Amino acid sequence: MSLVSAAEDDQAEARRELRSRLDRIVSQKADNAFGTSGAVFAIAARDGTEVSVAVGEDARGVPITDDSLTFLASASKLATGLLILRLMECGLINLDAEIGTYLPDARSASTPGVTIKRLLSHTSGLPLEVAHDLSVPPGPLRLVEGMRWPNELAAACLATPPVHEPGTVVQYSNVAFGLLGLMAERVAGQPFGVLLQEFVFSPLLIEAYVGRTPDRHVIAVSDIPSPYARTILEPYNSRTFREMGAPWAGVITNAAGLQRLVRSYAAQGSLISAHTAELARTDHAAGLNGGYLTTDPFIAHGPSRTISWSPCPWGLSIELQGGKQPHWAPPTMPDSFGQIGSSGCLGWHDPASGVSW
Repeated sequence: MSLVSAAEDDQAEARRELRSRLDRIVSQKADNAFGTSGAVFAIAARDGTEVSVAVGEDARGVPITDDSLTFLASASKLATGLLILRLMECGLINLDAEIGTYLPDARSASTPGVTIKRLLSHTSGLPLEVAHDLSVPPGPLRLVEGMRWPNELAAACLATPPVHEPGTVVQYSNVAFGLLGLMAERVAGQPFGVLLQEFVFSPLLIEAYVGRTPDRHVIAVSDIPSPYARTILEPYNSRTFREMGAPWAGVITNAAGLQRLVRSYAAQGSLISAHTAELARTDHAAGLNGGYLTTDPFIAHGPSRTISWSPCPWGLSIELQGGKQPHWAPPTMPDSFGQIGSSGCLGWHDPASGVSW
């Protein structure tokens, strides 16, 4: 048997095993707290071998394939982080500079210590989400049909102040990534979605959409804790949400696209230099405690779920496993990293084994 045919047989066996496991998960939907009706799973090895399988259907009964598009939600931060790191390598951004250097009109610019590095590592002191009762213009943020980045969203990020002293706690923050996206637009002179396409998606050969509706089906998700569920403003499933294009949660792509985003932080594909990738994988929380410390809702969602770790390691736009327990990545892979998304997405990579999933 040739080496090629042997490798093909190994991949076929891997697909059968993965499909069998996913089938068991989906077939147990009645006993599954997450109500999983379908799933897609992709895994890639150090040698470039990739295997993906899909089973079941989405919330609207549409069969899921391994090429199905999905709303990444917070896993979009992988793309935003890569954009900021590439602009840094181009000399347009200094990670140690304070946000006021680039956004002097940001309310957080008046607080010393809100640096670009802290925005990327969720240690800037900014809250999870833009305030819903802002006492300064533009006033309370309300989700409305047709809401788009930047417009109301950027203005709300600019008007949101820190809620913690910078550098004292890890507080996961969508606001921070909103400011990063706006900063990218100002230093590069182009819209956020255009910048992602030019600096991230095109070089990685990723099919991705930001701020626009794809011309093919996007996986619909169910059981969304939101007062807008089953309305024209439903998170993830509505046209407004999919075209919002927010820097913290606006990317639509497939499993292969998510895979390439997370592997880029291991310098796989050389989108960023090995030095920059190593910098991104460094723990910039430096022993701080924290995580998801608030029950405040995301835009259009119900209350958040508080999750905290002591300590809470975090890199530049990627979360580090760092021995956290309980966790969505094995504690036996402490150097692994990635990002989750509340739409049901996860992109993760383990440098020790070279495996991502």
